[in-house]
Amino acid sequence: MENNNSYEKFLASYKQRLNDQQVLVECSVNMDSESPISKVLAVDSSACVDQVENLSGEASVTGTVTVDVVYITESQQIGASTYSTSFVSKVQDTSITPDAKVFVSANVEDTTVNSLSGFTAKVLCNITLCSECNKNQEVSYLSGATEDICIKQAETTCMYLSSAVSSTWTENQQCVVKEPIRKLLASHCDVVCKKWEASYNTVTVEGQIFNKLIYLTDEETPNLKTVNNTYDFRQEIASENISKDAMAEIDVCVVASQLKTTLDEKNEQTTIELEIPLRANVRVYENKTDLTIVDLYSTKNNVLLTNSGYNNCVVYVPEVFEKKIEGSVSLTENEPLIDKLLAVSYSHAKVTSYYIADDEIVVEGIACANLIYLNDEESKINSVDIEIPFVVSNSTELPEGSEIRVVATLSDVDVMVKKGRDVYLDACLKVYASVTQCVSGVVISDVQVGEPLQKQDEGIEIYFAKSGDDVWDIAKELKVDPLLIETQNSDVVFPLEKDENIAVYYN
Repeated sequence: MENNNSYEKFLASYKQRLNDQQVLVECSVNMDSESPISKVLAVDSSACVDQVENLSGEASVTGTVTVDVVYITESQQIGASTYSTSFVSKVQDTSITPDAKVFVSANVEDTTVNSLSGFTAKVLCNITLCSECNKNQEVSYLSGATEDICIKQAETTCMYLSSAVSSTWTENQQCVVKEPIRKLLASHCDVVCKKWEASYNTVTVEGQIFNKLIYLTDEETPNLKTVNNTYDFRQEIASENISKDAMAEIDVCVVASQLKTTLDEKNEQTTIELEIPLRANVRVYENKTDLTIVDLYSTKNNVLLTNSGYNNCVVYVPEVFEKKIEGSVSLTENEPLIDKLLAVSYSHAKVTSYYIADDEIVVEGIACANLIYLNDEESKINSVDIEIPFVVSNSTELPEGSEIRVVATLSDVDVMVKKGRDVYLDACLKVYASVTQCVSGVVISDVQVGEPLQKQDEGIEIYFAKSGDDVWDIAKELKVDPLLIETQNSDVVFPLEKDENIAVYYN
């Protein structure tokens, strides 16, 4: 029999989390000092992905690592150096195809000084590349069939990836220190996204930048000081195929290799001009509703249906919250006492686990901080790294089966030292959780007409319908057009509120 069926297609976004990739980057940091380096007091690094190019089965990733080192020389002078280098890696997975969108973020897991010789420190940066592959599936469905086939339709809504862009811009900020600065040692920035808003061909991203300045005062006996600043940012990112009802996933990072600071001293105070480059990767998703056939039957023949299943990645509004974290740790007996805390140089949150349980988002991790301090007995400047475990939670109304991806940043870090050995830390943890859910669906993709139905000999048939039956259920059982039942039983309201005898008259 000739196939007079017609078909349509819709797009469904499917996202797959790929295996994490470990990258070890070795950096040789040369110190600009007058005498050899005695000790590295603090070391920190950040990483940013610059470009991702995907082929079949793999994606090539290029990025930049920036290392900040604070050191003390053999002549007891404090200095600092910043070094940036590129890295190249590959993410391999069979799901990666040339038409897919592969998104990669770089997280520094650990930064250690491997060796120190003269004016050079070799620093090892352990980076984790977190990747996901996103592509639109074409789902083909039956949209029409021959005249003797009755169809039941319903709206099917799917979310598809409509746009993916990367945008880099510079935030110009200013900080005023009410004293002269002998030397600016470090300017370190973290960033957190707080919210976004979609409009016609534009996504507006809002968030906060946390900047820490470490400097030496211009005094006869220089003191080491830190200044913490928080700046709000708001940036419009243009891209085609965006509506006001779109949903988005946002990743924002600081391009630390391009961070610039300029000092201007006047009237016994210093104005610090900051040029902070930010990069945002934006994925935009749109919902599209199609009218699809969810059931059918023939009034003349047996039919064979073909169903096709699909998965769809649904993106929700991100969960954003902040929590206070606190804890204490004691120095070991081998570490000199802290007689004077000079600076909390670098601090960050290392997230180790996150999940949804009992209507709460739970985030576990470690708050890390470096302390530079003076020990009176040795009359030397020392440093120590401390780690404070934390577990925070926040109530949520996310649907069951939701998946989250968490970015967390420390701010307002405060450290107190008691008895020279007991260290107490409290800080604010800013959490941004992207939320998605993978839902499955089924469509009728084809129908084949089989053998003719047995011809009805009776002129009338009484069908004993049950409460709750709809006209479609009854018509499908009797293999007649639903309109025939409605016409011949005009006094019956469907769906049935009680058991009814439905009469059908055959020509």
